[in-house]
Amino acid sequence: MGLGTIKVATNCTLTLYGEVSEAPFIGLANAGGLVKTGPGTLVLASQGNTYRLGTVIKEGKLRITTGAVLGGFGGPSRNGTFSCYQPENIVIDGGTLEADATFYFGIHSGYSDWTCRRCRNWNN
Repeated sequence: MGLGTIKVATNCTLTLYGEVSEAPFIGLANAGGLVKTGPGTLVLASQGNTYRLGTVIKEGKLRITTGAVLGGFGGPSRNGTFSCYQPENIVIDGGTLEADATFYFGIHSGYSDWTCRRCRNWNN
């Protein structure tokens, strides 16, 4: 899968078992990121995702199954724990990030920077 946006319709789920990678488009300096739009759910279920320029969730849900990875870094999970040890940007811009295990939000040196715009305050 190359540069582009993945839009999943309402009440629909798209599960990607194959590798999400960047295509070598000539003349596109910013090729390689993943943008999730649409109110449905996108499930990343591959350990081989290799796209480089971060993950943006504009609408709906992004679900990362145990053992699956976001592009830009090596495998994030061991025994159901999601963590990122190399720089990776995830922007939640009105959508939802779901995991079926534990994940950390920039609390350890070297972990990802996570940005959330218009996020719900789960403490209220």
